[in-house]
Amino acid sequence: MSALNLEVVTGLFRSGQVSKRLQVLKISAINFEVLPDEVILKVFTYLDMRDLIYSGQVSKRLQVISKDESLWQKINLYQKVVPPEFLQKVISNGCKYLSLVNANLSEGIFNLTKRKSQLKYLELTNFRANSQVLEELMCSCQSLEKFSFSCYDVPYDSYHSLNSKMIESFCIENGKSLQILDLTWCTGLDLISVYLIVDNCVELKELNLEYCNLTEESVTYLVNNLTKKIQKLSIAGLDNVRDDHLEALVNRCKMLKVLDLRGTSVSNIGLRQRYLLLSSSL
Repeated sequence: MSALNLEVVTGLFRSGQVSKRLQVLKISAINFEVLPDEVILKVFTYLDMRDLIYSGQVSKRLQVISKDESLWQKINLYQKVVPPEFLQKVISNGCKYLSLVNANLSEGIFNLTKRKSQLKYLELTNFRANSQVLEELMCSCQSLEKFSFSCYDVPYDSYHSLNSKMIESFCIENGKSLQILDLTWCTGLDLISVYLIVDNCVELKELNLEYCNLTEESVTYLVNNLTKKIQKLSIAGLDNVRDDHLEALVNRCKMLKVLDLRGTSVSNIGLRQRYLLLSSSL
């Protein structure tokens, strides 16, 4: 293949709009593909994801370099409209940290069947996608350390909540690695879901179940069986949480440092008694 200079390469980028950082490098006169791989890789670190994908379409060599895992470690798609095929590429290229906060998945085919991701951190706060996409995305994870699926601003009827099938697969695959779990406003969690989270996620240090509308039975199981390694717990907005639940939680979880009880049925007397109990144990 004939060598391509930088002007040709950048001309294939998004409508000719090359990253300003790339322009600053002032190497437009250099025969681009004569550069060593490590230099091209460094240039690629200044490109956004869309430009990076376009650059990988120029030649086989650039395609290989553009797929280097170091370029795909941390992807933030905040408030983006994300094509399904792009999301698949991000995951298949070895992304470790993926944020889809307030993002929307556009129309198209999304298929991760039998693929396992390398994700460690997955942020899906207010991510708008159908249940099939959510299930495949969650099932692709096998060693997550942090998972956020909170849905503050998405109407429940348009947001496909987690179901026990999704929770089961996710918790079994990630339970031994997961340290932070945020399910704020996931009102579809039932007793089976709580069983699966508590019984499988034994390494949790932080758990957020604010406004999840848990039943009294679910709360009782949670406080009596939650991992003793928990350090931060939010059960704000759960009006089924009572003084006896607080007592069971404090007696069990000695490493607990932060506890959010806003909007619960815990009384001031219950709080005072538990505070004295905690103080005496320090």
